[in-house]
Amino acid sequence: MQANRSKSSGSGTALLSLTREQILSFRLKSHNLTGISPSDIPDAFGGWIMQNSPPGAWELSVFSRMPDITLSALDEALTESRTLIQAWSLRGAPCIFPVQDCDVFLTALIPENEPWIYTRGIALVLEHLHMSMEELLPLVKNAALILNENEIVGKPSLDYILAEEAAKSLDSVKRELWYSPSFFSPEQTMGEAAVSFLLRPCSLEKLVVFGKREKNLPTFTSLRSWSPSVFDPDRRVPSPTAVLVKRFLHSYGPASPAMLADTLGCSPAQAKRMWKDAERIYPIIPVRSGNKTAFILEEDLPSFMTPDSSLTDWDMSFAILAPHDPYLDIRDRGLLLPDKQLQKQVWKTVGNPGVILRGGMIAGIWRSARKNGSLSAEFSLWFTPSASHKKIMERWFEGYAKLYDLKQKELKINIM
Repeated sequence: MQANRSKSSGSGTALLSLTREQILSFRLKSHNLTGISPSDIPDAFGGWIMQNSPPGAWELSVFSRMPDITLSALDEALTESRTLIQAWSLRGAPCIFPVQDCDVFLTALIPENEPWIYTRGIALVLEHLHMSMEELLPLVKNAALILNENEIVGKPSLDYILAEEAAKSLDSVKRELWYSPSFFSPEQTMGEAAVSFLLRPCSLEKLVVFGKREKNLPTFTSLRSWSPSVFDPDRRVPSPTAVLVKRFLHSYGPASPAMLADTLGCSPAQAKRMWKDAERIYPIIPVRSGNKTAFILEEDLPSFMTPDSSLTDWDMSFAILAPHDPYLDIRDRGLLLPDKQLQKQVWKTVGNPGVILRGGMIAGIWRSARKNGSLSAEFSLWFTPSASHKKIMERWFEGYAKLYDLKQKELKINIM
């Protein structure tokens, strides 16, 4: 396929204009949504990350790429062989990613002369404690060192134990403020609130990661304790910020520094710094996407120029994705779903539905319910499905039930 050349943005050189088909085909391949099952679980991530909020969300994202996967295999990768790890990462959310990528999805997010990310709301705590961020964060980081030798069950217990440890370093005046009631919860002290806000920065410093769940509660430890070989400084990734931007562009290109900031949840200044780090190492070139200038990796250009038309065939290509699937974590949402009213049904503040992809674009949503060992699901489609589409949905429902060892109760297919 030949891409169009658009008018220059002022440099005198015409920019390559990429079509929707080229972009969708590229992203479907990058996110392993071609219908070809990856060789192993880490490969299913495609070099990116999977959100695990609500708990278990990542399991369905892997299932969308590896329909024969089992929960035991996922658990083994996460808690036994530990080829995967869970930590607070992008936008402060619990995320799963290959453990070898800790520098990319943790260390790279540490700000440099920019505000700490994922700590919104801490200003009230700092004001109450009469402390600056520069004073408080080292206190909590030092307290978190106990996780090198301990595993703590439950988030409230984590807040409490680290707050108690940090309190040992406070004078009597500060300690009284530390133990005063929290502004945020009647069951919490201000010290516990301070810890809770700063767990995300501690995560980026590899001081706290998720361990194996116990009695349906998360456990917490440090990366040094959970995966000593990965914590080894000799295994650090060179220029992790540049690698993170490269991974981002390979997953969501064409994109811009502003889209990077939104995706990571960082400040525009931090995103621009990271982007410049990447430009020093990887050739990044401008293109036209719709009516805007955006950027891709030069090494990805051949893939854009040879799209797989079978992936964007409106009648043939069909995929079912979980809520919060990484393919949906884009900033140019109009590419997948032009209708802004329908976008509100897909990307919600809480309770996102799963989606149905047709030709790489969103063509419907689905929700499921589990009760008494049974599974029900309801599809709401914005098109009339063919017999083959219905079979795909039925096979997906069967596989979903099998994954969680549930009985198939009811599958509804509605045409909206």
